[in-house]
Amino acid sequence: MNSVRRSIFWSFVQRYLGLVISFLTILILSRLLTPEEIGIYSVGLAFVALAHVLRDFGVGDYIVQEKELTEARMKTAFGVSLVIGWTIGLLVILFSEPISWLYGEPGLRRVLQVLGLSFFVIPFSLPVLALLRRQMAFHIRARITVTAAVVHAVFAVTLAATGFSYMSLAWASLAGVITTALLASRHRPAGLGFWPSLAEWKHVSSFGGMATGTMLLTVLGERAPDFVLGRVLGFGAVGMYSRGESIVNLFREGALSAIGPVVMPAFSSRHRAGADIKPDYLKGIAYLTGIAWPFFGFVSLMAYPVIRILFGPQWDAAVPVAQILCLGAALAVPWEFGNHALMAVGQVRKEMNVQIITVPGQIAVLIILASHGIEMAALAAVFRYAMLSAVRTHYLKQQFNIGFFDIVRSTSKSLVLALGTCVAPAAVAMTQEIGPGNLWLPLLSALGGAGVLWLLAIFVLDHPLKDEVLMYANNARRFLARGNGQLGEPD
Repeated sequence: MNSVRRSIFWSFVQRYLGLVISFLTILILSRLLTPEEIGIYSVGLAFVALAHVLRDFGVGDYIVQEKELTEARMKTAFGVSLVIGWTIGLLVILFSEPISWLYGEPGLRRVLQVLGLSFFVIPFSLPVLALLRRQMAFHIRARITVTAAVVHAVFAVTLAATGFSYMSLAWASLAGVITTALLASRHRPAGLGFWPSLAEWKHVSSFGGMATGTMLLTVLGERAPDFVLGRVLGFGAVGMYSRGESIVNLFREGALSAIGPVVMPAFSSRHRAGADIKPDYLKGIAYLTGIAWPFFGFVSLMAYPVIRILFGPQWDAAVPVAQILCLGAALAVPWEFGNHALMAVGQVRKEMNVQIITVPGQIAVLIILASHGIEMAALAAVFRYAMLSAVRTHYLKQQFNIGFFDIVRSTSKSLVLALGTCVAPAAVAMTQEIGPGNLWLPLLSALGGAGVLWLLAIFVLDHPLKDEVLMYANNARRFLARGNGQLGEPD
């Protein structure tokens, strides 16, 4: 099995175990905490997410893509991460008071202060995790990440159940960060040591500055609904929006977050070897859309029973938000690897231009629409995804000769696959009375029918995913034939 497939396998193991842990935690917390309590934490987390971009300073991506990663440059990456991380952590704590005053919520100050402490810990794990990613040692990253997720979940649920309210999430986040740092220290390379350096700071910062600006704009676009809705509609609306978004993020966290960390080092490795990235990009989005589009179609049709079962009746207003966000996310899927491809070849400025063009427009639309309700606010996200797709098409054509019709040809079978898969949930939605007393039967009927149609369509269409399905089926058959053997990694 080649290294990319092995890395994707372990990255999926990491992400899906993490996703199961995360959603079990969310399911429990949605019954222990109110929308207002989750909204307070979400707004605090939105500010911290922006601060994390500044703290990272592109150090992780620098380590992954750097052609000549010397010991001095690794130590400098650690030093830069340490200086910026501790500075940002101090600023988050100092500004927690004025931010809580701005929103009229004293609890925000406490959330920000606890989350701010994580900035003093993260620099000790960041270079190690980035180096493991560069080396595509995702089996080690999986052990670290899953263990930290378990610690986070245990802290969150225990503290919420004992009356810590929104602070349970803040303390759980800090516990997860500390766990990650402790486990990462076991894999720290001997040359890195614990003594930082700034000897090569100009070389590191030349990439890091652009990467930071790019990620800052990206996170600002993603977190804009938290900032705007918190001021315009209140923390309850933020909580509702975040729950609708969490359904859409099932795919982003379960698939994109598993594939994304592998894509950039894989593209970067191909680029260093002088190979053309275009065929890999087009093949990758054929696989991705074959999974993503059926998923988003299913979720948009079954959003009501999914949200009711997972979160309970107090979250019904999140249903239309999830449906609208599914549309936006589906639009963006064929261009999801665009940022990884540009960053992998050092074209961070072009990815920064993508964000400069799209984020201000999204925020302007969001501010205009937010006063009309969270459903209208969700349309601003659709606008952002559409703009991202258009602008990334321009830069992909310019850099890799990947044009719009190349993408259309690569994803045409996935579109037919998605439409065929959605026949079952659409039929269930039209023929069954889905309501508070009838949730499980329609959902399971739709899920079973969609699964059968998806598999059937893959073979009828001769979709690229067919080879992957056959490979895993053969692995399962060999495992069963061995009886007492172990399947292990895919061949």
